[in-house]
Amino acid sequence: MNDKANKANGNQKQSARPKQKKPGYTDFVVRLRASCQKSDDKAVKKVIKVLKAGFSERPEKEHLKEVTDLIDTWPAQTDLGVQLALTARFGKASGFQGQVHAFLQTKFMRLTDFPVSTRSELHRLETLTEWLTNVLTRKPKVLFYRSPAEDDVHEKDENTKRELLNALIVCILYEKDPQVLRTCAYMLLSERIKSYTSKSKSKLKPDHELYKLLTGIISKARPSQLNRASIIEVTRNELESKLGRTQQQLMEMTEEAVKAEKSVSDLTSKLDNANSEISDRGKTIDSLISELEAEKQKYIALEKHMTDVSAAELAKLKGTIRKRISHEVEELQYCLDREDPNIEMALGRLTNITDFIKSLKETNKDD
Repeated sequence: MNDKANKANGNQKQSARPKQKKPGYTDFVVRLRASCQKSDDKAVKKVIKVLKAGFSERPEKEHLKEVTDLIDTWPAQTDLGVQLALTARFGKASGFQGQVHAFLQTKFMRLTDFPVSTRSELHRLETLTEWLTNVLTRKPKVLFYRSPAEDDVHEKDENTKRELLNALIVCILYEKDPQVLRTCAYMLLSERIKSYTSKSKSKLKPDHELYKLLTGIISKARPSQLNRASIIEVTRNELESKLGRTQQQLMEMTEEAVKAEKSVSDLTSKLDNANSEISDRGKTIDSLISELEAEKQKYIALEKHMTDVSAAELAKLKGTIRKRISHEVEELQYCLDREDPNIEMALGRLTNITDFIKSLKETNKDD
């Protein structure tokens, strides 16, 4: 009885203790920056403690942005994200702490292409297992800020794997369905066991911490109204449903393959016809080119003949003109170059020359 009384008195004393006064926002940021100077387990716990304590002012958008900008480049942000996600899922998170968790969860979902919504909750498990398989089978890439030793490639790879697994844990803790959460946690646990090597020189915290974390999620995410038999039945039904969908997809793919084969046959026939038509048109073009070349040669020969004939006629006309004009000019000079010039005869010679020139012009007009 005395023990119970003492315990009750102790509880009363504890409840009677005054609540610790929250710091102002400026002091809160100073403490947070100081806690983020390192990135080990102690630093993560300090950051969580600071976030949980909060600050006295009413949280505004500017406050959240300044804090998230600081955490966004912190090397231990994925470890912090896991702890905040666990608190949000299985515990009780403070208001501002919950906002920081929402920021990190949204960021990790974006970087890992997390399928937030699906067509139907019936296919949610299938969608998430497919997503996890795709993410885990891809070559890991650095998603978040880290600063391992530049010459330690193995440590850098281990950091990358650890960050990715942490980000995936934060994403799957978004799921409300216990069965979906347990299945995803099993997949992540199997992946970490498979990728672990005893030759690791990593300075990260031991793998058993991650095993403990994942097994804890699996144990806490027990279905409340499902026993083993019902789980087996649900799993069997899902497998049968998946098999039926697979068979349906196979039939549809077979039909599409038949249609594709027929389309290929039709296109091959059209291609053969087009090639034949192209060949015929090629022959026609070659024939037309030959005819055009022959006509060209004829034109060249005709042009040469006409040039030669014109040159001969022109030479003949020059001779005629020279002979006729020179004769009339000589007679004209004879008529005028004397003591008693014969003007009448000279005018007659000029008239002859003028008539001859007029006759040449008329002949050219007629031609």
